[in-house]
Amino acid sequence: MGRQQGDDVRYTIGQLVRRTGLTVKAIRFYADRGIVPPTGRSAAGHRRYSAEAEARLELVQTLRSLGFGLRTVRTVLNEETPSAEAAATQAAALADQIETLRRPARGAATSPALGLAGAGRDVAGQRLPDCPAPDVRPLRRSAVAARCRGSGP
Repeated sequence: MGRQQGDDVRYTIGQLVRRTGLTVKAIRFYADRGIVPPTGRSAAGHRRYSAEAEARLELVQTLRSLGFGLRTVRTVLNEETPSAEAAATQAAALADQIETLRRPARGAATSPALGLAGAGRDVAGQRLPDCPAPDVRPLRRSAVAARCRGSGP
């Protein structure tokens, strides 16, 4: 575990990596930006972090996974913006994005089978021959086109 100094636990960056799942590079990034600064330094000058820093890193991970930007993460951590207010703002923004994605593009043809705007048309708007949907695994565009022509891999 971390080295004890009185009642204050001090973790090395390696220990924080194991405890949080973040990379050394990510922890240093947040430290250098002042989001989760080190609590102190060892005699050799290595960064040391407290249990509070570990909790802050876990909150950073949660906020980032929810789509919050670094500016918002910083204001939430500095208690300039309450977490609930930031979450409500983010939820509203996500709802707007979902609604935008659900609306088909104005004037675009749609494929009822796939529900995709513009499916079955080339860039000039010409109808393409029916083609089975490609596998889920990533394929190059040329491989998909070749498959539709019947000469694919």
